[in-house]
Amino acid sequence: CGRDGWYGCKRRTKNAASWPSSSTESRTEIGAWGSGCVRLCRRMKPQSNKTDGEPTRSEVHVRAARPGDIDCLVEFNRAMARETEALELDAERLGRGVSAVFEDSNRGRYFIADVAGCAAASLCLTFEWSDWRAGVFWWIQSVYVAPDARRKGLYRALYEHVLQAARTAKNVCGIRLYVDADNTGAQAVYAKLGMEHARYHMYEVDFVMGER
Repeated sequence: CGRDGWYGCKRRTKNAASWPSSSTESRTEIGAWGSGCVRLCRRMKPQSNKTDGEPTRSEVHVRAARPGDIDCLVEFNRAMARETEALELDAERLGRGVSAVFEDSNRGRYFIADVAGCAAASLCLTFEWSDWRAGVFWWIQSVYVAPDARRKGLYRALYEHVLQAARTAKNVCGIRLYVDADNTGAQAVYAKLGMEHARYHMYEVDFVMGER
């Protein structure tokens, strides 16, 4: 799959009981999408008469990711690491890392933005307890938008879905994210959406990727 590839989705026809409840999804008038991404890479074909700008409302669908999306999420993470940090992630380790989120929801949750039935963007939420606030921060990470789908409002759709869910959750005290210091484009997007630059710097000891 090329960096600017898209993942086609199969239409789900069976095992509907395994779908997430409707409360986990932001649905528009587009019908039900498929069971997740398959290893079919293609460029998106026009789905409407619209030729530029944001996709029409009927084309965008933000949903909770499902186990069938794991291959897609792995490829999105690998592409993001190459582009933003010039890193080639170990595919086997990354696959275990993504799969682990679906095995234990306390580790995080993935969300996907579909456009006309194709996975075009994703993010992951992880959780941090704040004793000062007696609540949980939702951390946004692993953000990726397919190159052909950028500047079309897909990250905004994902962010607004997460923000709305966080505001209605009883124990969530806020949303945070970290961004590479040199990624000024992403920083501008986050600020435009109303996020404020925090006063903290990040320090770490990385036992896996910090000892290359």
